[in-house]
Amino acid sequence: MTQNIVTDLNEQPALMNDLISALTEFSTGTPWWDENYKRVLVIARGSSARVGELLVRSVAKSHPGLVTSFSPTDITADQDLRNVLVIAISQSGSTDEVVRAAALAQQNHAYVMAITNDPQSQLAKHCDYLVNLNLGPERAVPATKTVTATALVLLMIANVINGQKIESKQWLLLPDLIQKVLKSKSNGLAQIPAFVLSRGVGTPMAMEAALKFTEITKVPVVALSANDFLHGTTAALQPSDEVLLISLADDDLPGGLDLVKKHLEAKAINWHVIDSSMFCNSDFPSSLQAIISLVQVQVCVLETCINLGIDPDQDVGLTKITKT
Repeated sequence: MTQNIVTDLNEQPALMNDLISALTEFSTGTPWWDENYKRVLVIARGSSARVGELLVRSVAKSHPGLVTSFSPTDITADQDLRNVLVIAISQSGSTDEVVRAAALAQQNHAYVMAITNDPQSQLAKHCDYLVNLNLGPERAVPATKTVTATALVLLMIANVINGQKIESKQWLLLPDLIQKVLKSKSNGLAQIPAFVLSRGVGTPMAMEAALKFTEITKVPVVALSANDFLHGTTAALQPSDEVLLISLADDDLPGGLDLVKKHLEAKAINWHVIDSSMFCNSDFPSSLQAIISLVQVQVCVLETCINLGIDPDQDVGLTKITKT
């Protein structure tokens, strides 16, 4: 029970250390980046699409509208994609519609970057710049280490687009912080949450948490930003529900999670918080805190499953490569 997913989780500190070292030139030489790009399109499905939102949100303030999550089916043969960077993400490199979209984007003169864990995959053959995650096989069907690694690469991309320099020593703190998260005991939840809420760059982590709970437990879980939740969705709360909140240490925006907590307390609804401040200070970059929150989410899902007697390695009819 849990052997595959636990093995994948525990490999992350060493693998992230190797990936950070391997990608030093990726974030400095940047042959893939041109300041004249008119748009950056992120093409992905599943967990890759969730963390793709991390890139969108990480550059939204400095470059409003530059980076967009784009459905693979929205790439068509008649588009002019000159001066457009397309980032195609597929952990297996074999998601048909992502591969097809990357090939079409190249034909339409886009510069295509592929992020994959298989450098021999079809996706790797349809790109101008390949980011090989080089993580080895992922044993469990629910993706963990490939998601964390993809998020890390996307944050490096955001760092370049924003023209900001996150010090190398801060990147190099991540493996040890991930190790601390894995060794900690979140105790998990007593039940599957009805909602997972966050804000800013934490919202993609909420989306990933909801996906993981749903695919492992077969129970639909809804992910929203905290403020969107307060705009109507809160009416769906039931007295027996539990809500999972994801908080980043530097969240100083007004309202949001504090308002949600007060609302839940008023309704006597149980809530649980995943808080990155347990492992990093508020001066640690919020984008890197998102990586810590992502691993906290993975541990929380695992321990909740254990609490409920659910094996996350069970066969639920899913495969590593989804045909869409």
